[in-house]
Amino acid sequence: MRLLVTACSRCVGQDARPAAVPAKLIVAMSKVRPTTVPAAGFAAVLRGREFRLLWLADAQSLLGDQLARVALSVLVYDRTGSGLVTAVVYALTYLPGPVRWGVAGSVG
Repeated sequence: MRLLVTACSRCVGQDARPAAVPAKLIVAMSKVRPTTVPAAGFAAVLRGREFRLLWLADAQSLLGDQLARVALSVLVYDRTGSGLVTAVVYALTYLPGPVRWGVAGSVG
């Protein structure tokens, strides 16, 4: 049987012997087996009400963002009649807010 030895934090750097762990504790620790959790599928995850609501809210937010991008592009094309300006505006909507608005951050 091997003996597990631990050092006391106060004894580090001193001429002191480390404390020995009792043999009963070593035997008890050796009997502990790790448990494995089976992988959950998508259907199993969606059974959780909180996760389902969070997932649906995120999907709704993503849909709203995409509709806003398209609506802004249609508005820009309607006002300018330029496909190049419309494409630039649409591309800029994919940049994060601080990059779009500069150092000031989001305006409004």
